[in-house]
Amino acid sequence: MERIRIETRDGELSISLPEELVRRWCVRDGDLLDVVEGSGGLYLRPARAEAGTDREAIERILRENEDVLRKLAQ
Repeated sequence: MERIRIETRDGELSISLPEELVRRWCVRDGDLLDVVEGSGGLYLRPARAEAGTDREAIERILRENEDVLRKLAQ
């Protein structure tokens, strides 16, 4: 379990994520997190991308790796 301190920055409450969590979650500055309220408290999780964004990312990955994917398919 990680413990995170809530601080006031520029008049707003904020948290800082420990470097190890940032690495494990693969999050970076500007990413969105969903805050889910459950019976045990608040939970953070990486925000789900829009469906169009997912499709664009898949198409980009396929284009960038076309040669490798063709060789693997043989």
